[in-house]
Amino acid sequence: MKKHFLSVISALMILTLVLTGCGAATYQEVLDDYSSKIQDKAPTLVEEFQEEAADLDGDPNKLAELSEQKISELAEISTEGTAKMAEIKLKNNDEDSVYQEWAEKLTAIYEEEAAKITDAYMALATE
Repeated sequence: MKKHFLSVISALMILTLVLTGCGAATYQEVLDDYSSKIQDKAPTLVEEFQEEAADLDGDPNKLAELSEQKISELAEISTEGTAKMAEIKLKNNDEDSVYQEWAEKLTAIYEEEAAKITDAYMALATE
C-alpha cells in the first residue's frame, strides 16, 4: 500500500511539473547546450579523421567517405538539438518563424564546425 501511495504521489508530482512547465527547456538553453556539444565534439572528430586518414594511403574516395562519417556525427547532434527546439515550438504553440530562427542559429554552429572536418579532408585530398 505504501509503495502504491508513493508511486501515485511521484506520478502526480511529475504531472504537475509537466503541466506547469517547470523543468522545460528554452530555445536559448537548447541552443547553448547543443552548440557546446557540437563545438566540443568537432576537434575530436578532426583529430580522429586525421589519424584514420593516415591509413587510407591518400585515396580520395576513402578520404571523402571518412570525412562524411565524421561530419554525420556532428549532424546527429545538430538534428537532436533542432528536434528539442521543435518540441518547445509545439509545447509553446510558437510560430514557425520563431522555431526557424533558433534552428538556424544551431545550424550555423554545425556548419562552422563541420567545415573544420572538410578543411582537414581538403588538406589531405589536395596533397
